[in-house]
Amino acid sequence: MEMLQREDGAESHAIGTWRNLVLSLWRVTPTVEQVEKLRRAVNTALARHPKGMGLVVIAQLPASPPAEDARKSFIALTEEAQSGMKAAAVVAEGKGFGAAVVRSVTTGVVLLARSRVPTRVFAESPEASAWLSDELGRAHAGCGSATELEAAIQALRAIRS
Repeated sequence: MEMLQREDGAESHAIGTWRNLVLSLWRVTPTVEQVEKLRRAVNTALARHPKGMGLVVIAQLPASPPAEDARKSFIALTEEAQSGMKAAAVVAEGKGFGAAVVRSVTTGVVLLARSRVPTRVFAESPEASAWLSDELGRAHAGCGSATELEAAIQALRAIRS
């Protein structure tokens, strides 16, 4: 399997690229500076993959929703990437009320962005991998199988610093 390329990593987060995907994992609430690192990785992927790319954002709870400046940066990222981003999957991991709030806020951010990019919010990464793999395949920007994508996500989880 093709290796995940580490773009940035710390105890708080990890950003990597794999094939035509940018993968991000947030262990705590992302700051605007961290979202800007993700934005740079997405812009680089857009330049490298003219047929299109995808995005995976994973929020591990109990992270709270991002502050207003970080939300605005996420929205700007989505707006800038509309021409080349073919699909985005957001995973707000966890159960209970806190996880439901994060998924709700995330869905709101997606709606506010008025993005043409197909975007879905999930509770677990295997569901997201299956959907994203299928969605990118339909857009003729395939990334491989859901199983391969899930393996790349697991490699991202191992990045600490």
